[in-house]
Amino acid sequence: MPLQKVEAKVERQAGCFAFPMRVAGSDQTVEVIIPDVVATTLGWPADEMLRVEVEAGRTTLEALASEKFDQGFASPDGKLMVALNDVVRFDE
Repeated sequence: MPLQKVEAKVERQAGCFAFPMRVAGSDQTVEVIIPDVVATTLGWPADEMLRVEVEAGRTTLEALASEKFDQGFASPDGKLMVALNDVVRFDE
């Protein structure tokens, strides 16, 4: 089942940014988490501008999250972590 975009802001959390996505055909949501280390390793600034960069790349991050969800990588508590190797592989 793919994930669908939810119109919600990217939220700042401790050491990461996160945004929700909805499981297609249900009311269940998954929290997509992008750790700061992923963003800063990609060269995105480590301050408030980081949120702007995450928002700018959100469509790509959503596609990646949906792919990872389809492969069963969401945790039982509804979280899906985007790791650096995911982003590097997806960007190739």
